[in-house]
Amino acid sequence: MQTKYKASKVVVDDHKFDSKLEANIYKRIKELGLVVELQPLYLLQDKFKFGKKTIRAITYTADFKLNINGVDYILDAKGLETQVFKIKHKLFLKTYNQDIVIVKSVKGFNEWYEKVKKA
Repeated sequence: MQTKYKASKVVVDDHKFDSKLEANIYKRIKELGLVVELQPLYLLQDKFKFGKKTIRAITYTADFKLNINGVDYILDAKGLETQVFKIKHKLFLKTYNQDIVIVKSVKGFNEWYEKVKKA
């Protein structure tokens, strides 16, 4: 099944991924033997009351959280950065004072990983 962004859902190791890119990056992470947390959830803004109405919390679900050499990295596999993602990215930066690594290909992930593991 394709989404509105033409990404196909993929299942690997009983985990459902939103795209082939995300699934392929997961496979590469496994090949490297890295410890990965799948789809960690981050609170960007608490729910609140506005008059009698309750406004829902704003959350961001990353694709992966990796720990490499004692440092946590938040990764998101993105073929296309939507407006909603761009806003959530800014909120994530402000709230957690940490950037999100945006990976557009397995090759891009490999290049990023090579730089990080040497640091």
